[in-house]
Amino acid sequence: MSSLQLLFIIGFLLRISIAPFTSHNFDILIWKRTGRIFYEEGSLTLLNNWTSPPAWFFTIVAFYAPYILLRILGLPDARIYYQPILSIEVTFIKLPLILSDILSAFLIYKICQKCNLNEKTSKIAAAVYLFNPFSIFISSIWGMFDSLAVLFALLGFYFFIEEKFYLSSLIWGFGVKWYTLALIPFLSVYVYFHNREEKILLRLAKSALTLFAGFGFFAFLMVFPHIIYGDISYLRQILEFRLKLGGGGGEIPTLTTFRGASFWMLFEYIGVVRPTPNFFLLTFLPSYLIVFVLFFIFSQKSVSNRKNVYSIMNDALIAVLLLFYLTYPQLNPQCILWIIPPLIFACFLFKRVSVGPLIIASLITLPNLDLTYYIIGFSVPFFADPLRLLSLAVIYTVSASLVPIALYFLLKLLSPTLHSRVSVKCKNLLEDLHRFNPHVLYISFTIFTFFQALAVYVMKLSSPFMQLLLVVTIILQGITFFGMEAKI
Repeated sequence: MSSLQLLFIIGFLLRISIAPFTSHNFDILIWKRTGRIFYEEGSLTLLNNWTSPPAWFFTIVAFYAPYILLRILGLPDARIYYQPILSIEVTFIKLPLILSDILSAFLIYKICQKCNLNEKTSKIAAAVYLFNPFSIFISSIWGMFDSLAVLFALLGFYFFIEEKFYLSSLIWGFGVKWYTLALIPFLSVYVYFHNREEKILLRLAKSALTLFAGFGFFAFLMVFPHIIYGDISYLRQILEFRLKLGGGGGEIPTLTTFRGASFWMLFEYIGVVRPTPNFFLLTFLPSYLIVFVLFFIFSQKSVSNRKNVYSIMNDALIAVLLLFYLTYPQLNPQCILWIIPPLIFACFLFKRVSVGPLIIASLITLPNLDLTYYIIGFSVPFFADPLRLLSLAVIYTVSASLVPIALYFLLKLLSPTLHSRVSVKCKNLLEDLHRFNPHVLYISFTIFTFFQALAVYVMKLSSPFMQLLLVVTIILQGITFFGMEAKI
């Protein structure tokens, strides 16, 4: 047995041993109802109670079938404490997510090998995802299908490197989560510049076909079930909900509040900012267009150097995801999982950044460590409020730490020369502080950010001084981060 196979076996056994005993009450109840209603009543919740693309719906239906068969044959099952689902039942629902993690790690390994990274470092890159506490948490404890979305994002990237562009576009258009759609325009640009010996009209046709393949396939998967059902009114609600209101589920007043892992939630709490209608569209779309134009320019210059283009594509994806995190008004914490593989590539494969951003993104696990909720089925009352306040402070700390990382990648795309100058100046500034280690300084600013947020939430501090202090801390953290990354 090879060391790589051993890694995958350990990763699988670790996850499958946790899966029967844990669940996120709200989400796992929806997945359970989806499977049971389909097999017991013959109804499709996809048509009236589903706000995501249909891929996960059909995955649940497929993996729930063996469980139904085993129950018919007399398999006993039991409930763990007060969880809303039986232990073997939840394992079958989580199984595709656990397998997604294993396959994602394998794809990370294969992509690194395709780009000529050495065997040892390729295995380390795969292991970093496989044993990342956040990836384990999302698939085997929470039971959220972002793990499946990451798998399809990586599969599309693998076929992009293999130069099977239409297949890559179809996979990204499969739409396990909406974010993979943002990659398709970048792919169409690369297809246009891929073979300059061809006539412009042919290149334009191939680029347009790439665009149409992904978005057309996604539109078909979204619309066709509702057309067959004979009612598209609910589909219209989904699109308005996702594009205008942004996030969550149910009757949430999304125009009046930030929530989840949103960077702006604390600033709304202290009265500095207020969300506006279409906040996400007004902030994200212009930012996305800037990144898209920059990718177009770089692709025009770097198409002959394939690995450089792959690196720029990865940088663009990181920038787009970070912009999404910073502009989506109701960001769910599990969305942070999307950026873990691109950060692994940026660190181990393309040498664009240190391991620091990867660690920061993985820290989003910490606010979810109220394990009584995931094991017992509810939070222990005595610990609920203190843990909630600690969680809010940690969420803000991680979100605030992503701001300088977003600026770092955006500046790297916008002007590599300016990026280098800024990084060197920040490095020189840190070197002038002989008494302080830059890494210690960065950790200190991060801890200080946490205590500021905790003070805001616990003591309800919202004075102009506190508002200024929050901004200044982020700036100092940014300077330290740029200085630490100057050698990369």
